[in-house]
Amino acid sequence: MPESNDVNLFEDDEEYSESELPKKLRAKIKELSGRLSELEQENNSLKSEKRSQLLTETLAAKGLNPGIAKFVPSDLDDEGVETWLSENAALFAGGQTQQSPQETIIARDAEQAAAIRQMANAEQRQTTAPEMQSVLAGIENAESMDELMQVLRQA
Repeated sequence: MPESNDVNLFEDDEEYSESELPKKLRAKIKELSGRLSELEQENNSLKSEKRSQLLTETLAAKGLNPGIAKFVPSDLDDEGVETWLSENAALFAGGQTQQSPQETIIARDAEQAAAIRQMANAEQRQTTAPEMQSVLAGIENAESMDELMQVLRQA
């Protein structure tokens, strides 16, 4: 008797003969299975994109090289990623990215400024040192190559 109730449910919507009902049910099951498969693929794709975005943002926020993302296990959640990165940072030598062009320019300018200060200090020492004054005077007063070489050897 329950079978007749199931058949009656479908007969309310449309008239089906008993031989057509299983065929229609199989078709509906196939249709729904296909739709379920599509949704599962879309869900997996979105999860993958979200994970990739999460890793990229996390690595960027920590100043780490984005290439590390391919080594992070795929079964970790947000907190697991943070923990994994903390535990394995030493494996990637800190994973620090290279300096940005602006940081490179600043570092280069700082090095140049230090070199200029060093040269200026050397010039000040050179002009105030009495022995350098005598070497310069000796070079200027040398009348022959032998006298010039003698002054330079003494310096």
